[in-house]
Amino acid sequence: MVKLHYFKNQRYSKLKGQCERDERLFVDPEFPPETKSLYFSRATPPEHVEWKRPKDICTPDPPQLFVDGMSSHDVTQGKLGNCWFVAACSSLALEPSLLEKVIPDIKHQEWDPENVGNYQGIFRFRFFRQGQWTEVVIDDLLPTIAGKLVYIHSTDKNEFWSALVEKAYAKMAGSYEALEAGNTGDALVDFTGGVCESISLKDGGYSQDQEKRLVLFKSMQRAMRDKSLIGASIRIKNRDEMEKRTETGLVMGHAYGVTAVKKITIGEGLFSLFNRQHLYMIRLRNPWGQKEWNGPWSDDSEEWKKLKSSDREKLGIVFENDGEFWMSFEDFCSHFTNATLCHVINTSIFSLSNRWHVFKHNYQWSPGSTAGGCVENRSTFLKNPQYAFTVKEEGEVMISLMQEDTRKAKEHGAENLTIGYFVMKVEENRKYRLHTMFEKAGDSIFINAREVVNKFHFKKGRYVVIPSTYEQNKAGQFLMRIFTEKSSKAMFLNQEHSTGSKIFCCFPQCRTPVCVLSVTVKSAGGLQKTSRLSMTPDPYATISCEGRKVKTPVQKDSLNPQWNTGALFFVRRPQKSRLVVQVWDYNWFWDSFMGQAKIAIDINNKAVTETHQLMGRRRNHQVQMPGVVTVEVKSMVKLHYFKNQRYSKLKSQCEKEERLFEDPEFPANDKSIFFSRAPPEQIVWRRPKDICEPDPPSLFVDGSSRHDITQGKLGNCWFVASCSTLALEPSLLEKVIPDMKNQEWDVKDVGKYQGIFRFRFWRQGEWTEVVIDDLLPTVYGQLVFVHSSLKNEFWGALLEKAYAKLSGSYEALEAGNIADALVDFTSGVCESINLKDANYDDDEKRRLEFFKSMQKAMDNSSLVGASISAKSHEEMEERTETGLVKGHAYGVTAIKKITIGQGLFSLFNREHLYLIRLRNPWGQKEWNGAWSDGSEEWNKLEAQARKKLGIDFEDDGEFWMSFEDFCRYFSKATMCHLMNTSIFSLSKRWHIFKHKNEWKPGSSAGGCVTNQATFFKNPQYAFSIKDDDAGEVMIALMQEDTRIDRDEGGKNLSIGYYVMKVEENRDYRLHVLMEKAADSIFINMREVVNRFQLKTGRYVVIPSTYDPHVAGNFMLRIFTEKSSNARALVKDHPKRSNICCCIPRFRTPDCILSVFVKSAVDLQKRTLLSVDPYALIKCEGNTVRIPTVKDTRNPVWNSAGALFYVKRPKKTHLVVQVCDSFLGQAKMRIDINNRTVVLSHQLMGRGRKHDEKMPGAVTLEIACYHDLKAV
Repeated sequence: MVKLHYFKNQRYSKLKGQCERDERLFVDPEFPPETKSLYFSRATPPEHVEWKRPKDICTPDPPQLFVDGMSSHDVTQGKLGNCWFVAACSSLALEPSLLEKVIPDIKHQEWDPENVGNYQGIFRFRFFRQGQWTEVVIDDLLPTIAGKLVYIHSTDKNEFWSALVEKAYAKMAGSYEALEAGNTGDALVDFTGGVCESISLKDGGYSQDQEKRLVLFKSMQRAMRDKSLIGASIRIKNRDEMEKRTETGLVMGHAYGVTAVKKITIGEGLFSLFNRQHLYMIRLRNPWGQKEWNGPWSDDSEEWKKLKSSDREKLGIVFENDGEFWMSFEDFCSHFTNATLCHVINTSIFSLSNRWHVFKHNYQWSPGSTAGGCVENRSTFLKNPQYAFTVKEEGEVMISLMQEDTRKAKEHGAENLTIGYFVMKVEENRKYRLHTMFEKAGDSIFINAREVVNKFHFKKGRYVVIPSTYEQNKAGQFLMRIFTEKSSKAMFLNQEHSTGSKIFCCFPQCRTPVCVLSVTVKSAGGLQKTSRLSMTPDPYATISCEGRKVKTPVQKDSLNPQWNTGALFFVRRPQKSRLVVQVWDYNWFWDSFMGQAKIAIDINNKAVTETHQLMGRRRNHQVQMPGVVTVEVKSMVKLHYFKNQRYSKLKSQCEKEERLFEDPEFPANDKSIFFSRAPPEQIVWRRPKDICEPDPPSLFVDGSSRHDITQGKLGNCWFVASCSTLALEPSLLEKVIPDMKNQEWDVKDVGKYQGIFRFRFWRQGEWTEVVIDDLLPTVYGQLVFVHSSLKNEFWGALLEKAYAKLSGSYEALEAGNIADALVDFTSGVCESINLKDANYDDDEKRRLEFFKSMQKAMDNSSLVGASISAKSHEEMEERTETGLVKGHAYGVTAIKKITIGQGLFSLFNREHLYLIRLRNPWGQKEWNGAWSDGSEEWNKLEAQARKKLGIDFEDDGEFWMSFEDFCRYFSKATMCHLMNTSIFSLSKRWHIFKHKNEWKPGSSAGGCVTNQATFFKNPQYAFSIKDDDAGEVMIALMQEDTRIDRDEGGKNLSIGYYVMKVEENRDYRLHVLMEKAADSIFINMREVVNRFQLKTGRYVVIPSTYDPHVAGNFMLRIFTEKSSNARALVKDHPKRSNICCCIPRFRTPDCILSVFVKSAVDLQKRTLLSVDPYALIKCEGNTVRIPTVKDTRNPVWNSAGALFYVKRPKKTHLVVQVCDSFLGQAKMRIDINNRTVVLSHQLMGRGRKHDEKMPGAVTLEIACYHDLKAV
């Protein structure tokens, strides 16, 4: 039994019983026999309509629901443009089992001539609407003109099932007129509860592509076999073509029902087996009951002579003008434009046909909450309802989105909404709503149809589908259905995130999560067979965190699997927890462990993709295993809220109390402006609406532009120049000003305005949200500080106020470094280039390389600034003869290479111009040299070239100059790089290590390298360069910003760092100086950044203050081209295990052994190929490999070495093997001599040949000490 919805709450049995008792025929009060049931757009019908019962229409014959069963000929269209509905009825008549669903209890509803008293003139029909079957009760009064039915009728005068079905459908739609114009698919779904797939025959290219046409034929043939209903139509280009008949007899803009799809085989002659011809035929029916196809295979056409009479009888050929006709499938694909297949979805486990699993859910789009619009509305799209489902094996998925039928509201001008959906691939265990966009897996078109259906082929994994209207804030009800081949764990996502338990909150696992961790295991590479006997492995990965585990699909027969599978974790203890990715080889009996990567959870609010070396587990956790795994980790956390002020909480309080926000943490008074003096003029704090009246205020007027920012009466040109460059990159500006649209003034809804705004800045490795009111300092009604060229644009002034609050006051912004602001806006890393020291103005080759690097930086959305150094305080802001200002920051807004040529042979007469555009934050005082506004040089360019550059000769502070002049007159350039970590990006990718720490006097504040006694007390960090030859490294050391302490005399510390080349396997702290690899200058800037080229090997960087015993907090960032195995070195040396101290390997080491392989000489070739030697250093079961030196018999390694903490020196040997293939080894006892010696050893054989000399010798530098802190 199916739970029914009763339309208008009318119960058939109850109404029939009442009529029996009252001895009367039923007259339906909900759909009376009146004109309003016929039309909603006119008061009277064009002809006189009488409502008659079937017995009065077909007299003297008795009426019947069916005469000789059901047939597609029972349905003929009347005087209503509802061919779509009639064609669906024709198709329905082909499947008695489906028709019995629409007309329940057929036998008892049939007229009974022997028992006339059982007739009450009442009938019931059922239609599938919004996920449930709806029963519609009607009387049998039908509209007639001159005694004949007006609308649908049968070819047999006393057959009435189709006319009654139409009346029931019209009642549900509100009137007969509401049935005009429609989609065959809608009626087919209402008749079957199935799902309709629309196929565009023209766009699909079926008429030209025979192979595609055959595939479609077979799928239509299979659909007919599975009792699916099919319709077809010819699309019209304009309204004039509606129901126009073509030369072939087909009617345009008209719906046809498909009644048969057949493959016929014909053959002639004795060898018919080798002379067969296959005919692919389709039968259609015009619901008018006439006007048929007149092409090949039409009634009485010559083609029928090819078939034997027995074949024609099998096909049931009837040559009558009854609207039904045959045609070839090729002609069908050529002349028809659309086919609609209504699949009757089978959910029975006992059926032999394909079984589908169905998820369905009714919901609504509500303006302001769940009506976010399509994916183009990025700020609101994820507010839409969301549904998750899992594809357990690669296969087909059908997704159906159905909105409520609007036919009943046609009289009020209602139309279908434009609807569609978007599908994304998400983490395998996603149970909570999405808040960011993921990889697109599929989507539908957006169309104003009642139902949007698509069939997809999805790989194994979890997906989220988001149904939406095209425009946001459109209200509507919908039904979402997801059909999968296996159980899909489909669910409606209504929770934002995991919440803690109020009862068991004392248990860590029940606490509220601190951050959300989205992990995607991309791939693995370089895996090896788990044993010699095994086949190529079938690897899969497990992702686990805080006791929860997610498994990726198994990748068959691969050493380099690609998974792209994710997991989602709500982490409660990120500092103590680790993310563990393990790789396994699947086996039906016992899975084999292949390695794991243990990853610390770094909450950085962005996605970071890194490749990790696979390691062992448990006791072997430090042992490298073959292969690497690539993992994308995105960790998001609640932001750091400056002064613990929450924007949403403060805004809602103001809404409730109907007041404007006033910030108690940064009040509108003099102390927020100056800390060292009183303001020189009377300052009045005003809100934007009072500053720009009568015009309404705006955050942005016509978007963001570099011209929006002009410096005021504050010496913060460094900050203003940064804002100008930030305005060039809207994606970066959106990070600083989150949720721009909702923060914008809304002129239509003034009630939303509470005078509160929020901004975000990146400080010490995390994004900090700063909340402000919009009271701004003014003098005589004009803004005092940053302002726009437009009076009603305020984003620059509000951004400056938020930055001033973060710094303590406006005065604290005076004098600064453009690099600091750029980093705070982007979280990037700033590289400073000294143009004078680099000699770019004289060296053309170096200047061109620098031009290209700046151009590349701008193309990669890096922000760039420039300045001219002042030699003394008197020179600050002094204007030079060229119009440039000393000690002043400029923003770089463009850099271009322009090619110009003259004459017929311009190809050989070309000139390259290298130009740069800068902006003075004052909004005036420009460069007056070559290429300045209005200079003669611009005459070299054609008008079109000038237009491309956007030349505007105004005194707006923006100007062009040659790159050569830029390098000559400017002294410093600052490039803020946005470090790319994506493996999918075409630009250079970086691996990032980040760590916060502090210098503590007496323990970890050792000062610079000149303080030998204390230098090694500083924090230490090790990292590796894994490139074959040399790699690029950027090291950034940032101290805490001291602007907020300026009123108490706070200043930046002088900071820097020192880099040394160390042993390849060093994981413990250094205690002596080793070979210097690089260093930075020591300077009192907030951040020190340098770029280095380092050779392959392991390095230790030691950040420090210049003077010892100076306290301070810092953050160190190391950027490498490959995964660097970077880590903080905390321990001085390994210590014995208290549990396993009786086992030799867990004892306290007796000595420390540092071995450097300096070189080898006179090595001998073992093959005809070149020698590429490397070395292996072995001691107590540990092996360290020294990098390969290409194509030499006399390799020089110098500073490549290994470090061992030896537990049994008397029983242990040090072995150094030189290999290409094995070339020889040096084996020696360990001599604890507490000094460093350099020795040269003859190479010897190994194993049984250990006494044999081999060609060549190896030179080693060996340091061995009892004191474990000696190296």
